[in-house]
Amino acid sequence: MEKDWHICVPTDKFSEAIAVFARLHDEYEPADKILPQLRSLLHTYPRLKSKGIDMAFYIMPASEHFTEDFDETMMERSRNHIPYPKLEYFAQSLVRNQSWPELCHLVDGMDLTEDWGYENLYLGEADGKEIDFIANKNKKIMASYGDFPNLNPVLATLSPKPKDRRKKWLRIVGEKERMDHKILGYVKTGPYELVLNLTIVHNTAHQKSSSIAAAGAKSSAEAKYKIIDRVANFKETEAQRPDFDYSNAPIPVTKSPNPDWEYGSGVRQDATARDAAHREIDPYAADRPMVSNYRLLVSGIAPRPVGFLSTVSADGQSKNLAPFSYFQVIDHDPPMFVVGFSARPGRVKDTYRNLAETGECVINTVSENMIEAVNATSIDAPYGVSEWDISGLHEAPTSTVRPSRVRESVFSVEGKVVDIKEFNDHAREGMSIASLVLIKATRFWVREDATNADVSHIDLNKLRPIAQLGGMAYGRISSTFDLPRPRWNDEQPKSEHLTKLDPAISKSE
Repeated sequence: MEKDWHICVPTDKFSEAIAVFARLHDEYEPADKILPQLRSLLHTYPRLKSKGIDMAFYIMPASEHFTEDFDETMMERSRNHIPYPKLEYFAQSLVRNQSWPELCHLVDGMDLTEDWGYENLYLGEADGKEIDFIANKNKKIMASYGDFPNLNPVLATLSPKPKDRRKKWLRIVGEKERMDHKILGYVKTGPYELVLNLTIVHNTAHQKSSSIAAAGAKSSAEAKYKIIDRVANFKETEAQRPDFDYSNAPIPVTKSPNPDWEYGSGVRQDATARDAAHREIDPYAADRPMVSNYRLLVSGIAPRPVGFLSTVSADGQSKNLAPFSYFQVIDHDPPMFVVGFSARPGRVKDTYRNLAETGECVINTVSENMIEAVNATSIDAPYGVSEWDISGLHEAPTSTVRPSRVRESVFSVEGKVVDIKEFNDHAREGMSIASLVLIKATRFWVREDATNADVSHIDLNKLRPIAQLGGMAYGRISSTFDLPRPRWNDEQPKSEHLTKLDPAISKSE
């Protein structure tokens, strides 16, 4: 069980409570403070440790959690007369503090239902009092980051104007039992024991799973979860390679790899393809690091299109531009796209936060002539430094969303978020949660000279798309070939093999 606990005291008694524990220096001693965490001021409050017992706790004012004045009617007491908030008040505090991971675990542990939330919680838009509460807490969060110059406090703040949260509740309740309680040290048990874990004096393991890594912790996390090895003297290595062919010669169309292929013949006679041994891999094996799965997947599922997303923060002050290799169009009616966000050390990506808070973006295609500029936007720049300025790319206006499109892109898509799916079941300490965002197109933009008269096709010689491969490798289209989609009624009469497979013919025989 996690050893850190929260002790909430009335806000007007906060200083007095600190003084009380200070006088008990024979029993308690100061403990190291934790690093900043998302939507939290824990790192600003005193942390104490019981002498002789491996347990630490925080002293914090009730105003950290609750917007309303907390009184006796909102509490219940344990067998030892320790006061705890009633379940509905604690759950409401998690909603108002936007503590979604903690709310997930509360729902799981107490087996809360959809109807329970509708009956006991306010899940509509934030009222004036709650907005003031959020604004005040965000100011404190921003002011508390003076000792952490390498961290971006804006990313740790609460959404300033949360909207209808019924959908959020429905999604959380609909995913109960997503985690293995025993692995995380939790056991479903009676209300009393769970109250000990999950109310004002409660377990903080899940807050740690979404904590923002500070400079020192960041380096160790990057070493543990490093995805791409840094290449020393890359410019020297690149200098030995042939120049990129930027002649823009027409992309040739060749024959298919095996024009004489016949139905039932499989691949060309290649013993390696048919007879080579294969290795079975358990992606969740205890001794298999996450990075091995990453490297295997990005080198094996290739090529992949690069999704170049532009987004804007909820307050409109920060514009973000970032490339994604976990990206694809998934339907045309309606036009739908999906973007995957990997778990990563520290905070969530700026793009994900913007999508979650505003629900808007522009998806831009990436061509050969802009790949260096696109790659530059993946730099870990301090918050507030514009990727538009870093890359030198230019903004162009949009019609249905606030983010700008990239003027240099041959094809851009304005889109709005339809759904967000978070995957909490494999969350690791110090890592953000992996997620998937579903986006519906609202407008298309295509360069005039790259399309046909009825705007139904884009010229590959104008698009010149870049594909992402494994590691740092990218690919270009150097040639193409055509393969018509076969139709049974056309192909069966010409093929003895298909004729033998035709159920109508075999029955008649």
